Amino acid sequence: MILDFDILSKIIFGANTVEEAEGKIVIRRFSSKQAESLWGKMTSQQKRPTSVYLEFETDAESLNISYCGAVTDAQTGMLNFSLFENGLLTSHYALDHVERPKEEKYVRFPDGKAEFALQKGMKRVTVYLPLMVIELTEIAVSDGARIVPCKRNGKMAVYGDSISEGYYSEVTGMGYFDQLCRALDCEGYNFSVGGSKFRPEYIPENSVPDCDRYLVAFGTNDFRRSSKEEFHRAMPEFFKRLFAQVTEKPVYVILPVWRKTEDKVFAYGDTLFAVREAIAAEASKYSNAVVINGRELTPHAMAFMHDGTHPNSLGHTHYALNLEKRIRRYETGLNRES
Repeated sequence: MILDFDILSKIIFGANTVEEAEGKIVIRRFSSKQAESLWGKMTSQQKRPTSVYLEFETDAESLNISYCGAVTDAQTGMLNFSLFENGLLTSHYALDHVERPKEEKYVRFPDGKAEFALQKGMKRVTVYLPLMVIELTEIAVSDGARIVPCKRNGKMAVYGDSISEGYYSEVTGMGYFDQLCRALDCEGYNFSVGGSKFRPEYIPENSVPDCDRYLVAFGTNDFRRSSKEEFHRAMPEFFKRLFAQVTEKPVYVILPVWRKTEDKVFAYGDTLFAVREAIAAEASKYSNAVVINGRELTPHAMAFMHDGTHPNSLGHTHYALNLEKRIRRYETGLNRES
């Protein structure tokens, strides 16, 4: 049984827009206003359906997702869908890494179909899309199956870099932000882009969605690639724009997590410790900012890292668990100081 667009529009979450065009389901997590503000157009990075997922209750015993146009600009690419049943990862569809030809800018995957066998009986199914540009052409379940849209109890948005986008978590849906959204039972809007730094352009006028809480997790790329002058111009302006639109809901400002080179000196001209101090000082000027020391969220060991900068799957899980504890303490009033 092929699901029509009316049903699909009710079971796709984490997207700014979901449209049907020329037989394809086109999903965008950034608005046109955000894209134009950041890069003047919708880039391949912004087209990635990061943290976008399908979620519904069903008694179907099979689920097939047909896709096309799968492209990534990463050095190597792995196309994968992750399927959860009642909150547990039970299936993972993946194509092996494809090396990018030297003369090509992108890694391109052939069109295909992700096929899943589901448990019997009614269950809550969640499917995370690949971390790459991709379009869906058809979604089908067992004939006669019931599809019941379901929504989570809140909304949360994150502005960050490749770590918040879930790079190197190996399995989609297992980046710290996705894990955190499931733990807090909230729909997530991921406005993170790999390589990003504090940029006021992230926050054009009237662009911030209405959420219950917000996360900001920049700084590690600023440390590596921004001059001190550039950083201290962009970071305060970013916060100024964000807090002009978010005046009451909590904004969790996550200072950069541990990285192997944090005591070195790069473009910023000082260590990552100094970057953390500057972010904390600026964010603390706003009454609804909650500063969280990211250095206390991930283990300081390479066994939990992909490359000394990005956490691996295990590192992302520690990140999510420790961040969840701090958010719950704050929101229950047990600990108003992080």
